[in-house]
Amino acid sequence: MQFTYFGLYFFVFLLTESLINERAVTVFGAANVNYIYAIGLIFTALGYLAFSTTKNETNKKNGIIFESIAFLSIIGTIEINASIPFLLFSYICLFSLGYIGGLIHFETSLELTRKNFSLYLGISSMFGIILQFITQNIGLSNNEYLIVIELVLVFIVLLSLHNKSDNTPKESVKMSKITISVRTWVYIVSVTIMSIILGFQDSIIVIKNANGELELFSYVRLFYALGLLVAGIIANIRNRVYLPLASGCAMTLSVLAMSFLRDTNTLYNVSMGIMYFYCGFYVMFMTVMFMELGLRRNNPRLYAGLGRVVRSITTCIVVLVTTVLSNCIGENIYTILSCVLSIGLLVFMALSGVLVPEKSTKKEEGILSSEIQLAEKLKEIYTQYGFTPKEIETFEKLVTTEMGVQEIADEMGISRRVLQRHISAIYEKTETKTRAGLFILLNR
Repeated sequence: MQFTYFGLYFFVFLLTESLINERAVTVFGAANVNYIYAIGLIFTALGYLAFSTTKNETNKKNGIIFESIAFLSIIGTIEINASIPFLLFSYICLFSLGYIGGLIHFETSLELTRKNFSLYLGISSMFGIILQFITQNIGLSNNEYLIVIELVLVFIVLLSLHNKSDNTPKESVKMSKITISVRTWVYIVSVTIMSIILGFQDSIIVIKNANGELELFSYVRLFYALGLLVAGIIANIRNRVYLPLASGCAMTLSVLAMSFLRDTNTLYNVSMGIMYFYCGFYVMFMTVMFMELGLRRNNPRLYAGLGRVVRSITTCIVVLVTTVLSNCIGENIYTILSCVLSIGLLVFMALSGVLVPEKSTKKEEGILSSEIQLAEKLKEIYTQYGFTPKEIETFEKLVTTEMGVQEIADEMGISRRVLQRHISAIYEKTETKTRAGLFILLNR
């Protein structure tokens, strides 16, 4: 179900962002939409960062709080036409959605070792785009948009965490700290350059849509959904090893299309379709590659959504700069810059080694295989004995760590007495009497 929640969040965030941009045209005029949009990206990034500072045990409570704040603030963006209150409500809403986004990304990253993870993520994101396309092409009023957004928000926050164990994900493949650090910066630089290229196109598209020169949610946007699906399929092959190369190729194709296919409306729509197709790869790259890094970092809550943070900050800067310089720099300059950056990124990724699939050693393959088997065995036990979320967390710590009872209680943020009740319930359900008995149960 977690993939369903991810797709629904993707849908509701895009719908809300679009609604705020449309309202900004009414309140501030088309000429100022890019400024409102750019600053909103920063508040979204701040929401993701705010989530990374919280603790596991507050997930559900804070999720409900920020869902409520988003609920109230989106009403303000629809009902209020005064400039300052509109901005206040809009940015509070985007901050809240950023926080919820961090939560959804983190909870989804806990499923990373699941078979076909990338495929499921691509499919769920694809349906998020399709839902947005349908919603924005049936002519709903602002109040009807509000109803759709809030119903989905309530569904996501109240139900998505109901059966989650709030465990920190485990590493799937062992890598040296140096390798992890290098890959972190390679991914950050890659997403930054990709975001600059898309930012050039984004600022032009947003202002054209605001001026009525371009229909942002026409049928070509469905290529976005197609790109997500294809990227998910490619990322599913050998645990994402081909995704960087595929993303780099899709980016180059998009830049070439936007450079040479714009002389007529038909060609421009073709280039838009290719750009949206590439957006699917871009989103998958900045999502799953950082989720994978989160498995190997001390703060997976930050890394699960770090791609979104990098994207938001970079796009904000690019949109602001291109808007300010719009009278000085034409589309041809942006095209040249995009070509140079795309070539530079491909060279950079090639030199860093991420375009070449890693050759796993037998030792690494053995580690991965054993951990997958352990995860499958744990899920089988949880299902067989009907453990509650807290019992799942307790059981895993009992059989996969050497921590004492008090250490486990401290890490779970509960009292020793409450933990003992969870342990007693586990013993009763599994018909065991000791921790050693749980080990035997796990390994039989």
